[in-house]
Amino acid sequence: MKEPRNRLRRAPTILDVAEAAGVSKSVVSRALRGEAKVSKEAAAAVQKAIKQLRYQPNFVARSLKERISPVIGVVTGDLRNPYYVDILDGVYSSADKQKYKVIVASGHGVPGGEEAAIRSLIEFRVAGLILASPNLEMKEIQALAGDLPVAIEGRHDALEKFDVVTSDDRLGGQMAIEHLVNFGHKKILILTDSSPGSSERQKGFDAAIRSAGITKSVLRRKCEPTTDGGHSAIELILRENIAFTAVVCSNDVTACGVLAALSEEGLRVPRDISVTGFDDIDLVSMRQFDLTTIRQDRTEIGKLAFDAVYKRANSVTKIKSKRTILEPRLIIRGSSGQAKN
Repeated sequence: MKEPRNRLRRAPTILDVAEAAGVSKSVVSRALRGEAKVSKEAAAAVQKAIKQLRYQPNFVARSLKERISPVIGVVTGDLRNPYYVDILDGVYSSADKQKYKVIVASGHGVPGGEEAAIRSLIEFRVAGLILASPNLEMKEIQALAGDLPVAIEGRHDALEKFDVVTSDDRLGGQMAIEHLVNFGHKKILILTDSSPGSSERQKGFDAAIRSAGITKSVLRRKCEPTTDGGHSAIELILRENIAFTAVVCSNDVTACGVLAALSEEGLRVPRDISVTGFDDIDLVSMRQFDLTTIRQDRTEIGKLAFDAVYKRANSVTKIKSKRTILEPRLIIRGSSGQAKN
């Protein structure tokens, strides 16, 4: 292996790697992409030179020269929710197999945040976008993304041009209510929020409530889809002295806030009040929470979303969009039980 010239005081380039490995620049490029037509000897020499020089590929620069950038952008509204971390885990898992990089941006839940995040990723010339539970109108997303491949998670109202990968939220909502009804619950408090997947879950709640004939005994309260939101909602309704035997939450994070508030008020779960969540994030299986919930396969959603964008970005012909709806599962734990008479 040759010693590259002018190694000092600047970051090594692909030309330095080529010189050190004794190959051409195009061979280095093909080796970085993992192409099979690069000989084992050349690939080994390139990897040795990369390690010796501590070379970092400039994916942005590469994307300016090639039709496809080996980078996928992901936009999520709330990185504080472990649900989205699990989706990212799935995205990274599939991206690694294809030697793709992932750039993550967040809308931070502020007006214009998602739009700014999408614009910033497009500036990096990403090959495609994965939007996790976006709040933007679909027409706004279409205008921003143009012809860029896009996969939508958590929305059932996506335009036909977008790939959709999500869970059957309506079925999950039905499962939660039916589970509580089977335990004899009629006075059920439903905490609603404005998150994208919540509307479908509400439809599932409503269908099961009508089927059980308990419409008049069900309560509803709006709250933010956060632990603080769940905590505050329970504090307020307890002050109203309204009787209820179960609380249904549209996500696990809210349910954790509910459990904390009930405990602070001296109410026992599930002996006094049952609680259900939605998502089955890892945290809620711990003994301190032991939450009955609706499980979504978040990691699988992330994997499938990446695969959809990757396939579309690398196709030479137009591919019809696909809607993948995964079936949720009811996970019964210690936070739900027989209704108190």
